[in-house]
Amino acid sequence: MDETGILEGLGSNGLVLGSSEKKIQLKKRLGSRCWTTIVECVSATGQALMPLVLFKGKDLQHQWFPEKLAYLDQWRFAATDKGWTSDAIALKWLKEVFIPGTKASKTNKQLLIVDGHGSHTTDDFMYECFDNGIFLLFLPAHALHVLQPLDVSCFSPIKAAYRRAIEAIAFLAGSNDTTPIGKATFLQCYYKARTEGLTERNIKGGWKGSGLWPVNIAKPLMSRLLLQTDPPAVPEAEALKRQLEEESDPFRTPYRSYDVKVLIAKVYAPGQVDRAARRLFWKIGRGLDAQNTTLAEAQAKIAQLEYQIYRLKPLKKQKVAQDPNERFAQIEQIVKTRARLQRVLDPAPIAALTSSYEFESLCFEWQLE
Repeated sequence: MDETGILEGLGSNGLVLGSSEKKIQLKKRLGSRCWTTIVECVSATGQALMPLVLFKGKDLQHQWFPEKLAYLDQWRFAATDKGWTSDAIALKWLKEVFIPGTKASKTNKQLLIVDGHGSHTTDDFMYECFDNGIFLLFLPAHALHVLQPLDVSCFSPIKAAYRRAIEAIAFLAGSNDTTPIGKATFLQCYYKARTEGLTERNIKGGWKGSGLWPVNIAKPLMSRLLLQTDPPAVPEAEALKRQLEEESDPFRTPYRSYDVKVLIAKVYAPGQVDRAARRLFWKIGRGLDAQNTTLAEAQAKIAQLEYQIYRLKPLKKQKVAQDPNERFAQIEQIVKTRARLQRVLDPAPIAALTSSYEFESLCFEWQLE
């Protein structure tokens, strides 16, 4: 299960012909820039559940939908302030789409693979999964592009087909038609794009490409999205390159007295340097060593001061990220604890026990002297 977003009027790239007398040419787009979120869920068998479409708005409006609604009979729709998913929307999707679509129950257990979004880690969402025999598996952060089957091979073909559908409508409308493409047209285009992109072949390809099914650990690790384009440099090759540079340029800048000695040996033959020149080079090397010593002391002092500043600097509070997979494993203990507290605090048994007492047994007498 995963979400994706689409701009209602965003088409594909194309060529724009215009006058050469103008520096730029503007291309009209028949559509608004509203963001719409679609929640999709696919299985390893190549099947897909009906989508959940989230519009941006306070409430759903009847004019957002086309006149013929037969092909959208099983789809689900909702409206949010920003057009994004939320805790309530995720729980609603679980109850109205996933559980009925997969017939999940305690006797027919299911595995639901999701990302670590906050709407998937709420107590209500996780308890609903636990109560219906649904095991949750959370994908690691920053790895969805290689581990999420929908991201691997499904969303890209869908969006490409959607852009083609938008461009076809823009072509039919003509260049003089500036009527915005609304949500009704968006649904028509997305339905067509979903039919072309969310095929059984693409779905199975996404599961195979992510290495989730059939299980193949090497698939995501060897993905071109993770491998570096340039191989790491070999230390021996770097040493050889540095040696060739030194041989090709004998007058490299010396940084210490040893570099001065090596430079003299390369330039002058043995016994060719007189006493005054040797003393001059010796003083130069000594000065370089003194400067290096001073620089090293200054760097050490700076490091000490930076460490002291770090120790004295107040640290910002930050919540430690918790692995949602471990948290889901503890839902059973949470449910048992809640049930135990419910039994302790339930007033019905206490009232029944109290009513069984005789009135005389509740009366006590005492005297004060």
